Amino acid sequence: ELKERSKEKHVTLSLWREEKCTFDKKTKREVEGSRGTETDVGGLLKITTKTVTTVEEYFWDVEGRWELRAFDGTDRTKKVVLRERKGATKVKTLSEGSPRPSQSVQEGLDMDVSWLLTQVNGDLEVEFDINRNAEDCHTPRRNAEVEGALAFFNKLSQWCTSVRSYFKDTVFPVEQDHGLDLTFLQNPEDIFVPVLPVLQMAGDALLEERKEKNEKKPALVAHQKTAVADDLTGKVLGRCDLEAFLEEEVRSLQESVDRVQKSLESGKGFLTGIEGTLVTVLQHLMEVAEWTRTGLDFVEGMLMRQLVAALGRVVTSEDFGRYMRFHNRKLFLEEVAPREFCYAVRRDGHDPEGVVAVEGSGEDGMALPVMTTVRRLPPSSEKEGGDRMRFALNAAAEVSFGGERFVHAYVRHRFSTEEAGRPLELVARARQFSGFVLAIGRIGGRDLFLPEHAILVRNKDELRVPLELEQIPTPKEFEDAIESLSPEQQRFAKAYRSMQMEATLFGVCVMQIKPQLERVLNLPQGALTKEIRLTEDLLELFIDYHISSDLLSFQADPLDKDGVPTTNKVEAVRGRVEAMQAVIQEAKDEILEEEKRVAEMKRLKMEEKKRVAERRLERRDELQRKRYQLSEMKEKRSRGSFLGRVMESFGANSRNNKKCMDGDFMDDCMDSLSYAEDNLIMEKNDFGGATEDDLLARLNELCEDGRVAPVQDGGDDLHDAEGGEEVEGKEEIKQNKQNIEEENSGYDISKLPEKLEGRYKEFDEDNCLRPTIIKTGPHWWRKVQKTLLSPAEEEALDGEGQKKERNKAFDLLDALTRSGALPVEDASLHVVVAAT
Repeated sequence: ELKERSKEKHVTLSLWREEKCTFDKKTKREVEGSRGTETDVGGLLKITTKTVTTVEEYFWDVEGRWELRAFDGTDRTKKVVLRERKGATKVKTLSEGSPRPSQSVQEGLDMDVSWLLTQVNGDLEVEFDINRNAEDCHTPRRNAEVEGALAFFNKLSQWCTSVRSYFKDTVFPVEQDHGLDLTFLQNPEDIFVPVLPVLQMAGDALLEERKEKNEKKPALVAHQKTAVADDLTGKVLGRCDLEAFLEEEVRSLQESVDRVQKSLESGKGFLTGIEGTLVTVLQHLMEVAEWTRTGLDFVEGMLMRQLVAALGRVVTSEDFGRYMRFHNRKLFLEEVAPREFCYAVRRDGHDPEGVVAVEGSGEDGMALPVMTTVRRLPPSSEKEGGDRMRFALNAAAEVSFGGERFVHAYVRHRFSTEEAGRPLELVARARQFSGFVLAIGRIGGRDLFLPEHAILVRNKDELRVPLELEQIPTPKEFEDAIESLSPEQQRFAKAYRSMQMEATLFGVCVMQIKPQLERVLNLPQGALTKEIRLTEDLLELFIDYHISSDLLSFQADPLDKDGVPTTNKVEAVRGRVEAMQAVIQEAKDEILEEEKRVAEMKRLKMEEKKRVAERRLERRDELQRKRYQLSEMKEKRSRGSFLGRVMESFGANSRNNKKCMDGDFMDDCMDSLSYAEDNLIMEKNDFGGATEDDLLARLNELCEDGRVAPVQDGGDDLHDAEGGEEVEGKEEIKQNKQNIEEENSGYDISKLPEKLEGRYKEFDEDNCLRPTIIKTGPHWWRKVQKTLLSPAEEEALDGEGQKKERNKAFDLLDALTRSGALPVEDASLHVVVAAT
C-alpha cells in the first residue's frame, strides 16, 4: 500500500504521542529515623529518643499512547498505523506539583521515506542502480544516486536518534522501581550489520557453492542489473553473498529482540517488550546508516590512495594551479595564452621605475605571479582624445589619468574539501632613486575609478598587500535561492547582487612621478632623468612642506621666440628650489634661535628660583639662631629691657612689642618677606617670550615672503604620451582586427560583470564557477631603506598607517596635477575580474 502511495505523493513516517496526567490521592505516613539518642538516668534507667518524620506523598495517574503511522502528502488523516500501544502507570511524588503535563498531544517526529519506497519493487527486492554514463558520475561515491542514498541515511539516522531519545529519556523514566534489566538501551554490538565493502577473487569451491545457491530465489535480495552468473569470477560480491549477509542480519536481530522481550516480559505500563523491540530496531538502523556512510567513504578513500600511489603525492590546489599553467601552454596560442601578472612601471625609452605583480604560491612555497588572461585596451591620452579615467582627491579636486589599460581574468583553482591555501599578495617594488604612486580600489563607472587606498612607493621600497578572496553564489544558485521569495524580496536580492558583481572589478592604478614632475614644472620630457638630487628635493618640498608648484615651475619669456635650452630650464627650476630651501632653512633657523632663547630664559628663571629658595633657607636658619639667642637672654635679663633690645634689632614698632616673643608671628614675618622677594624677582625676569602659535605664524610669513615671485602661466612644453600599440595577431585573428579595435575604443569596463553573469549561465554547465570579490587585507608589510647604504627594515602598516600613507600620496598628486587641472598621462590601470 505504501509503495503504491509513493508513486503519486511523498510518504512520511511519523511518531504520534499523547499523554495525560491526573491527580489521584494524597497520603501521609510517619518515618522513624534510623538513629536514636540514649540517655542514662542515674545508671539505673536508659531512655532512647528517636526522630519521627511525617511524609506527605502525592499519587498521580499517568496515561500514554503512541502510534507509529505513515501518511502520504500533507493529509495526516489518511494514515496507516504500523504500530501502536497504550499504557498507564502510577507516579509518586513528594510535592503537589504535577510531574507531567496534564495533557499533551505531540506530532512532529516525521521522516520522509519516499526514496526508500522507490528503491523497492513489488516483490520486496531492492533495485538500486548507478548510471555510470551520467556526466555527474565521477566515482562510486560521487554520483547522484549515491548522494541521494546518503542524504536519506543521514535523515534516517537523525529520526531514529530523536525517536529513541523520546522513549529512553521521556517514556521509560516514568516507570519507578521496575527492577527490570535495561542493558538493551546500550548500542547493540551483537547484531550483524550487512554493510561490508569487500572485494575478493572467487575460488573454484566458492564458485560451485554460488551456482547452487543461485538456483534458489531469495526472499530478500539486493538486485543487480548485470547478470551475476556471467561474472562469477569477478571481484564483485554476488547475489548469494548479499543474501547470506541479509539472512545473518535477520537472525542476529531476531535473537536480540527475543532477549529484550524476555527481559521485559514482566514489564507493564510504559516499559514492555513492544517499546524495547522498537528501541532495539531503531538502534540497529542507526548502526546501518553509520556503516553505510563509512563503507562508501572507505571505497572513496581506496580510490584516493590508488590515485596518490599513481601520482606519487597528494594533489593540492597549488598543484592543480601548476597543472593549469602547463595545460594552458599546450592549449592556447601564444597571443591569447594566460600570462603572469607582473608588469614593469616604465615609460618608453627609459629603464623601469619598479614592478607591480600579484603573487600566489609556487614551487616549494615560493611566491610566483598568478596567471591571468589579459585584454589590453588602447592607451588614452589628451592628444588622442580617448576616454580618460578619473577619481576624486577630495571634494574640490578631481584627477583624470590616461595611459594603458588592462583587463585581467583570473581563475582560482581549489578543491571543495580543501582549506584555502596561501593568500594572494599585491606586490610593488621600486628601484633606487625611482618612485610611483600606487592606488587600489574599484571601478565605479565607464570612466570612474574609486580608490580605497593609495601609497607612495620609492627608493627600493617593497610593499606587500595581502588580498582576501570572497566567493559569492553562482548565477544558478542565486536564481534557485530567490525563486520562492516575494517579488519585493527578489528585487532587493537582485539589486544587492548587482552591487556584489560590481565589487568584483578590482582595480590597481600606477602613476609615475618623474614624467608628471616634468609636466607640472614645464620641463621637457626626460629633463629630470639624471637630476637625482633635484628630484628628491622637489618631492620633499611637495610632500613635506606642501609647496605650490607655481613657486617652482619654469616660466618662459613670451618675448623669447628662439626658445630656452633644456639645461637653462632645469637650472631655473633648480634656482627656485634652492631659494625655497633657503627660505625654509631661514625659517628653521629663526625657530631654532627662538627655541634657544626660550630655553635660556627658562634656565635663568630656574636658577633665580633656586637662589631665592636658598636665601629663604638662610633667613630661616638666621631666625632660628636669633630665637635661640633670645631664649638664652630671657633667663639673664628682665622682660622689659630684653624686649626693647630685641625689638630694636628687628626695627619693630612699639605697638607690636607684645607679639615679638611669639615664634609663630616671627615665622609669618619671614614668610611674607620671602614671598615679596620672590614676586619681585619674577617681575624682573618677565621676558614675555613668544608662544608656539606666534612661532608658527612667523614660519608661515617666511614661507610666503615676496623674495620669490610667483610664476605666471606661460609657455607649455608638455610632451604627451605617444599612441598605443596596435594589437598584434597571427593569421587566424587578423581578420577580426578591425572589429576588436572598434570594440576596444568604446569598451566599458563597468559593464563587464553584467556580461560575465550571462556567460556564466550559458557556459558553466557544472555550476562550479563562482564570482569572487578581491579585497585588501587589514595588515600590510613594507620594507624600507631609510638611507642609501643602510639595510632594509620591515614595518607593518595597519589602518592608521594606511590612512596616513593615503593622505601623503593624495597630497603629492594634488601638487603634481595642480589640484586636478593637469591630467596624469604616464599611468596604467589594471582591472582584475576573479572567479573560483
